[in-house]
Amino acid sequence: MMRPMSQRPPEDLAVGALAWAGLLGRWLDFAKASVALPDDGDGGRWKRSVVPFIEMQATIWALRELETLDVADRPFARDRAERMVRSASAALGRAWGDVPMPPELVELQNDATIALREALYAGLVELVWPGPGPFVVPAIDVGPLRGTLALMPPGSLAMPGEPVAWFSERDPVAIEGCDARVAKRARQVYRELDERGRIMRDVIAPLEGALQPGLPMLVALSIDGAAVGRFLHPAEEWLAMQRRALDGRSVIPVVVHEE
Repeated sequence: MMRPMSQRPPEDLAVGALAWAGLLGRWLDFAKASVALPDDGDGGRWKRSVVPFIEMQATIWALRELETLDVADRPFARDRAERMVRSASAALGRAWGDVPMPPELVELQNDATIALREALYAGLVELVWPGPGPFVVPAIDVGPLRGTLALMPPGSLAMPGEPVAWFSERDPVAIEGCDARVAKRARQVYRELDERGRIMRDVIAPLEGALQPGLPMLVALSIDGAAVGRFLHPAEEWLAMQRRALDGRSVIPVVVHEE
């Protein structure tokens, strides 16, 4: 699934090749050590887990390199990765049967699920409002809904440092005053309110991470070419609602949660 090494940027070659070689070496050591395991009991279950374990690890690695593929090749690569993850998960299920699966394998399956979801955002570009002060998100013409696209609704009040939009596998989107940045993963802005409906703070967190309390500010309009969301309020009404909720303040605290 990775682009041939000859086509990859030279600065990526050494790091990518060394990291891949290191992982491959660890997996081969794991496979060799498993030969000595017994065929029954937990030893046998671990022995039968070696192949699907390595398949799933390799698929996660390949998904993280998905942005190096041409856009036209990514859907096929995602489908192939999903089939591989399903097959490896089924093999692990058969290996452990009614016995609880070790936490390491459960975590690996969770990592694969997240990697498949994040693969939808390969090659993602964020549009970030740099400040100073708040920014009233304008209405923009995004054209046909292709690829993946999320936007703050028109009339949203974005705080400095917040992503106002992100997109991948479609024509670029531009918002005057916002900086375009390559992003490793999609992020959401969660706007937290108190019991009176007053805005307290914004939290920026990975979209595929733990769900945060608060109102999600970025609306996904399309995911992998499929229309999924829409704006609920006219821009003027939405802007007035937020200004009332700010209760006389112009900016609010912004907290960034990393992965």
